Amino acid sequence: MTSIELDALAFSARIAFVTVLISFPLAILAASWTGRRGLKGRWVLDALLLLPLGVSPAVIGWGVVTLLGPEGPAGDWLSKGEGWRAVAAPHALVLVACCLVLPLMIRTMRPAFEAVDLQQIQTARTLGASRWSAWWSVTMAQTLPMLASATALGFAAAWGESGASVVLAAALQSRWPATAPDTVTVPLTLLSAMQTERGQGIALRLSLASLGVALSAMLLSEWARQRWRRRALPLDARGVSR
Repeated sequence: MTSIELDALAFSARIAFVTVLISFPLAILAASWTGRRGLKGRWVLDALLLLPLGVSPAVIGWGVVTLLGPEGPAGDWLSKGEGWRAVAAPHALVLVACCLVLPLMIRTMRPAFEAVDLQQIQTARTLGASRWSAWWSVTMAQTLPMLASATALGFAAAWGESGASVVLAAALQSRWPATAPDTVTVPLTLLSAMQTERGQGIALRLSLASLGVALSAMLLSEWARQRWRRRALPLDARGVSR
């Protein structure tokens, strides 16, 4: 592989890792809260949290540009007051990826929190465990495989996201053209390579690498999900006949 390909692979991995690192605790908090039984108006909250899943990624990219661009309310304040500006990488790309990955991780984690055995939590509290201790020892223990599944799925989604990043890069580079060349993700490098005859080899290798990452993440996600199903669900609910 060329240095351009290796740089793109490494940068995409960093973006995906940071995105999952930020999204993971937020997804646990949102999934555990919305997964509580008896929560009034949960369907409205669910719709708001999962809204990015139904919106085009290009719209998410446009929204970030509008908000954090030099003419945007947040972008103007950040650039003047804090000396920080949103460029195509890495800050804005991580933000866009979080907007898209977070609802996906919440949606994946929530069934596990909904299936937590409340009786076990009450028993732990009766035996003297604090609320935090009971949550950690019971809730987290029962949901851990699905948390791993959501993490793998989120990493794959952050790695392969292209729609929002293309809009983001095009808009921001037109305003701030001095974007570092080594801060381009695999999807952006792939799209650029496809436009030239010499880039077909680069496009093929990056496509194969992306397929490898996606397949590994999907296998890990499904393996973890099956482990959770065997632990948490009764035999009938797994689609297995007695």
